[in-house]
Amino acid sequence: MLTQPRTLLPFTVLGGFLGAGKTTLLNRLLTETQDTRFAVLVNDFGELNIDEGLVARHDGKTISLSNGCMCCSMADGFLSTLMTVMDRADEFDHVVVEASGVANPRRIMDIATLDPGLMPNG
Repeated sequence: MLTQPRTLLPFTVLGGFLGAGKTTLLNRLLTETQDTRFAVLVNDFGELNIDEGLVARHDGKTISLSNGCMCCSMADGFLSTLMTVMDRADEFDHVVVEASGVANPRRIMDIATLDPGLMPNG
């Protein structure tokens, strides 16, 4: 019996220091790309997830990861969240992560590419 190949999802990490424009770029992407279904993962370092409240509403899903850095202390939780997204891969066209200002985007990409269904994009 042949099994369907797993959907390859483009995966993009938006990184940069606090105030660099990550949330602004994400909002432009969400509002100007109407035909793309995004899974958005937003990571704020503090207990209060400010950026999640600033992300434009869209037809996809926004998942908040707060109170830790997804590339360090929350790496297991981040990977678990990615696995949940990949279990529903047919619902999305693209996965976008908005990292906190203290996160290491390269480390986030390294963790994400542990899943063979994610394709680094950008």
